[in-house]
Amino acid sequence: MAETFSIDIDKESMGSWKVELFGSEQQQLESHFLHINEEERLKIFRTAAKILENCPDPKVRYGKRTGLALGKVQSGKTASFITLTAQAFDNGYRVVIILAGTKKNLLEQNTRRIKKQLGLDYRNDRKIAVLSTLTEIEDVREPDILGVLEIGNNVLITILKHPDHIAHLRRIFTSSELNHYPTLIIDDEGDQASLNTKVSKRGRSATYNEIIELKRVFNLHAYVAFTATPQANLLIKTIDELSPEFCVLIEPGSGYTGGSMFHGVHQDKYIRDVPEVEIPFEEKGEIPNSFIKALSIYLIGGAIRSLRGDSGQHSMLVHTSHKKDHHKIVGDRVKYLVENWKQKLLLADGDPGREGILSIIKECYIEEFYCVSEEYPTWERIKEQLRYEIKNLRLPWIVNSSKSGEVPSPDKIHLKNNIFIGGNMLDRGVTLDGLSVTYITRRARESQADTVEQRARWFGYKKDYLDICRIFAPVDVSTGFSDLLGHEDDLWDRIKYLESQGVNVKDWNPRLMQLSEQFKPTRTSVAHTKEFKISGWRIQNNPVIDDVLAQQNVNIVTSFFEGIKTLEKREFGRVVHLVAPNCSLEYIINELLQKLHQNKQRDWDNILVQELLSRIDKTGRVIGIDVILMRPNEQSKRELNEKGFIKNLMQGKSVRISKDNPNFYPGDRDIHNNRVQLQIHIVSLHDENKNSYPPKTVLLALYIPEAVASEIGRLVVASEIK
Repeated sequence: MAETFSIDIDKESMGSWKVELFGSEQQQLESHFLHINEEERLKIFRTAAKILENCPDPKVRYGKRTGLALGKVQSGKTASFITLTAQAFDNGYRVVIILAGTKKNLLEQNTRRIKKQLGLDYRNDRKIAVLSTLTEIEDVREPDILGVLEIGNNVLITILKHPDHIAHLRRIFTSSELNHYPTLIIDDEGDQASLNTKVSKRGRSATYNEIIELKRVFNLHAYVAFTATPQANLLIKTIDELSPEFCVLIEPGSGYTGGSMFHGVHQDKYIRDVPEVEIPFEEKGEIPNSFIKALSIYLIGGAIRSLRGDSGQHSMLVHTSHKKDHHKIVGDRVKYLVENWKQKLLLADGDPGREGILSIIKECYIEEFYCVSEEYPTWERIKEQLRYEIKNLRLPWIVNSSKSGEVPSPDKIHLKNNIFIGGNMLDRGVTLDGLSVTYITRRARESQADTVEQRARWFGYKKDYLDICRIFAPVDVSTGFSDLLGHEDDLWDRIKYLESQGVNVKDWNPRLMQLSEQFKPTRTSVAHTKEFKISGWRIQNNPVIDDVLAQQNVNIVTSFFEGIKTLEKREFGRVVHLVAPNCSLEYIINELLQKLHQNKQRDWDNILVQELLSRIDKTGRVIGIDVILMRPNEQSKRELNEKGFIKNLMQGKSVRISKDNPNFYPGDRDIHNNRVQLQIHIVSLHDENKNSYPPKTVLLALYIPEAVASEIGRLVVASEIK
């Protein structure tokens, strides 16, 4: 029986509508998820429904929405967008277009998986017609699409993310006979190639332009970008047509092992150093000792998995360069090494050649496994199993776009053990089943967080063989991934925080990202960023002047202070302020900032201030902050200019009194005692013509000391591209 999921969309979307879970297409899909426990399956289904709920109701005639589905590297985003596809068809979308990769190997990988999981490679009901530009662009034809739709069936199209392929599709759907069908566009790896790389030149890059033009032909459509690295998507201008109006987090399943496992507190279990002198693998000389160790651990791991009864694919990734000629050199050297080891390991027991290789492998076994736990198979069992593992090891794959490059599609992989050597083609979107050992020495030409993060192919669902996984990398490379862990965690925390506050991602401004010094968030051709100044004063100068709202703000402040158990009247020279000392940040956010009305402006934003306070709270270094009601017994007056801003909210220091005089007032800016401080100013307003405004209105000022700012870390924010 289908489950109904009730949804309330925000006012700017298409209105409320009901998403049906467990329709016929999702039920078909569920049969391929039986290896996932019921709780995890339900999480996948509900996450997809949450995405769909933000899309236009397909029962209305017009509408459009642009969204972002944010997962983690190798965490199952493909399963999520296949589920979204099934639910879209179950709920009235007639066409689903999937931009399924920038390279044919990714398009082939995604198309095969989509067809398999939706049962489209063996079903006879023909409710969904699958078309693809994998072989030829012209394989996607208007008569076929129109014919399928007119008889009441649906159309699923997978295309290469390439201008020619997208333009072909645009020309087809420009037809008035087709463009009225509710359409969902799914952009896999939606931060790659899709965004405008010519924005600084006031132009449009080819792929971006075609996506925009494709979107515009439909009367009703949703465009959802799926990615694990959304920096570019979130930093482009909000007026950009690909800027997300909503964002949904795709939480990984319980068996996921990502950055927090490999590069967090347990990193010593998995990370192995590649010395600086061993990095240039492609140069002549002996094969690096670190690689000998990596290969040994890889073969031992294969033996351990086999002896445990695990016959799954067992992979090794070698990523030393983006250059194709380097791949060939490294491939030739690894091939020579593998052939040499194979020849010797298959010799009779006791043969000096076999014993020499076994001594190398045994040293790694003792150091990496036996000394860790005696529960691993004995060396005698490992030693004998190695004969099988080396026989079952294919000579290295060279995966790149050269003429001799190979594509490791499942129908071409016939042996259990496989070593993959490559660069960019193994960076993004590619899943290497059973990847256990990674040897990565490639350094980024430009340290862009999203580009580097996508290289972490060793993330994924590996709980059954996590103990044999290892990453070999130079110190600076592994440190970079550790830094990116903090960046990713911060970004996810921000999205969750916005959701908890009921703030749409479209209204997240400024978009702050925590990032270490060595990284830029993304490529500068798409989005520029600048450092965000955390320390010092942040002052509100644009008051609420609506009589009702201004009075409500005063009442909110009064109620806030009434909830404080300990209040102090403190004298600063001849000025008296009311201080609520050591207020909890949570109380300030919930009982003050979230309730206050404010104007949309550049100099103060309650969401931004809440975000900064939550970041301060997260450091654990600040227990509470002082909230001060400034001059509660005086009537402060301020002048409002023609643009609605006041002049000089902060009162200055005493100018006619010596600093040594007890009546000297240091000024509003200098009473913080180097502590985080929130000042509340209740003032009356008039303009230069002495016209009065609300009797009282509330303005705020926040001070963050440099020491606290340094604890928060480096924050970057989007800036205008010049």
